[in-house]
Amino acid sequence: MNGVLGMLKMLMDTDLAPNQLDYAQTAHASGKDLIYPINEVLDQAKIESSRLELEACLLICVLFSTKFCPSLENLMKKE
Repeated sequence: MNGVLGMLKMLMDTDLAPNQLDYAQTAHASGKDLIYPINEVLDQAKIESSRLELEACLLICVLFSTKFCPSLENLMKKE
């Protein structure tokens, strides 16, 4: 799907007639809308076949919480 989206993006950067550009933009937008459900189906298949690999990562939420939830700033500093 990513290859199709890339090719559509390249196509949209060429000299197209207005209706052709509209078709390419519609196809590109539709393809982008399909990425999430495709990834969800692939993840579900991995879960069902016990092949899902989890990756540990550090989540730094202090800056996020203090910027978007100022009332949590003091609580986060205590932790």
